Amino acid sequence: MQATIVVTLLLLSLLAIATYLLTQERAEKRRLSKELQALISRFQGVYDADKERENVLLNLEAERQQLSVDITGLLNRRESMQAEAKKIYAALRKIRSELEMYSEEAHLMDFGFYEPHFSFPDSDGYKD
Repeated sequence: MQATIVVTLLLLSLLAIATYLLTQERAEKRRLSKELQALISRFQGVYDADKERENVLLNLEAERQQLSVDITGLLNRRESMQAEAKKIYAALRKIRSELEMYSEEAHLMDFGFYEPHFSFPDSDGYKD
């Protein structure tokens, strides 16, 4: 009789351990199931990693080419603007030199100095 009680207690303890392990296993299964659902929703559009990699690489290459075109355009625009700036600076220097010349002439005229514009010796030669 004692042997049957020992066997029964042993079986009950094994049943308790099995129930505990089963409960732990179910909790782990629920956790993994939630994690799987989260990953599925996160990567819903990505089924083939190689295809996704190829798409990303194609997008990067397209962006690189567009940036290259934009940079080339900007460099060309910079060169044309630098050439235009050189022309403007040259025109500005010419205008400044003319302004200095007229400023000197006006200053001399204020003091009554006259510089002849024609090469006639007298006014009769101018009339003819």
